Amino acid sequence: MKRVLLLVGLCILAFSACQSTPNEEVIISQNGALAPNVFLDMDPDFDLPAMLARVPERWEKEMILRDGTVKITMDAEIEYPNVGAIPIVEVIPASFEPEKIEALVRAIGGEDAYLAIPPQDAGGLALPSREDYEAWIADITETIKKLAAENSKNYSEEIVAYIADLESERKRLTEKLAAYQEVPSEIVKDYSSLQDTFQVEGYIYDNEGNRAAQAQIGLRGRAQDDVRESFIYVTKISVPISDGHIDSLENAVAAVERLLEDIGVSGSYTLVSIAGSDEMYELSYGRTYKGIAYSPSVNKRILYESEYSPAWVDERLSVGFDVGKSITSFFHWWGYGLMGEELIANATLCDFSEIQTAFETQLSSIFSWRADEIATTDILIDRISLGYMRVKMQNAADRYMLIPAWTFQGSIQNTYREGYGYTPNRPVYEMLQDNVVLVLSAIDGAVIYSGTANH
Repeated sequence: MKRVLLLVGLCILAFSACQSTPNEEVIISQNGALAPNVFLDMDPDFDLPAMLARVPERWEKEMILRDGTVKITMDAEIEYPNVGAIPIVEVIPASFEPEKIEALVRAIGGEDAYLAIPPQDAGGLALPSREDYEAWIADITETIKKLAAENSKNYSEEIVAYIADLESERKRLTEKLAAYQEVPSEIVKDYSSLQDTFQVEGYIYDNEGNRAAQAQIGLRGRAQDDVRESFIYVTKISVPISDGHIDSLENAVAAVERLLEDIGVSGSYTLVSIAGSDEMYELSYGRTYKGIAYSPSVNKRILYESEYSPAWVDERLSVGFDVGKSITSFFHWWGYGLMGEELIANATLCDFSEIQTAFETQLSSIFSWRADEIATTDILIDRISLGYMRVKMQNAADRYMLIPAWTFQGSIQNTYREGYGYTPNRPVYEMLQDNVVLVLSAIDGAVIYSGTANH
């Protein structure tokens, strides 16, 4: 059964699967940008439901490469949104609106909570408080006591040197504490004042003046600067987000839904990625537009101009939980943008069979070469989904857009030969952000992102 895009359970060359004529411009360019005239030849009457009806419920196939040393297995249900059209819409870099920051402060700290900004260093980080110095000194003292108990004063040269460093640091912090002068924090009364700052760090207090969380806010979204990463990080949270303990994934999802409702963004974000274990969860949400969610690869961070990739990290809202507690371990929100002009109401997509061909071609190219130390490679694709990716427009310093993309997720497992420092024949998984192996443009099959090729 074809499913709407919901959850995730647990090369670098452009490729056009939809064959273009010599006069047509490739949609995704070598620098990862979108050609501004790509929409001119799109059919406004493109029948998306008919195209999606041809998509199989599952893709099951096995590919053997490099004389049997590389095996690629596709065994995945194919997911896509239940919509009649997928628009392409411009996205504009932006700072968080003051009302969103204020609502988040209340959602974390409760009604009448407030944000206080202590003195800052040049980088926009809070200077240490008296409590910070006292805690650091106590930690060092405890470490020294522990080392003494463990070594019965028969110290090795390394331990002696380490203790000397600790003693020196404790002396420095003690002197800092003795010279410390209290400077009152500034209570934020007008949240619009934060929009003139590049970065600021402060604390959320509840209505009784108890510290509820630490907050770091970077308002880096002014279009004239083409700066593309506004963020809010809330950590050291000490107030419950749930009436009971978070002891299941379902409880965690319900708790985050209530939090998003308190912030006022519940209908604009949907869960696209889950990471974690029996002890912790990280739930990640992406923006939705007209029923289409972001690709599950929203947590990948693409930083280098040399990569063939989108220039702007997808917007992401992530909440962490320690299982068995009622308090979130963190709340992160970055990459914020505003939806702008709808450039086309109904994007023309390649047939999925052409996306399959593009996928096979790209992975055959990527895995035609393996490092000498790798003996075997097994690639498993266990999820395929259609969603939005945010890419840059060509020749436009501050213009980006959402385009439809197919995301292929799974795992890559290698075994290694003797003599390279690895245990021979023991499988080792490659690290993949959000388990993303490959992302292809749904318009023409071009590579947007390769989790393997970008290593």
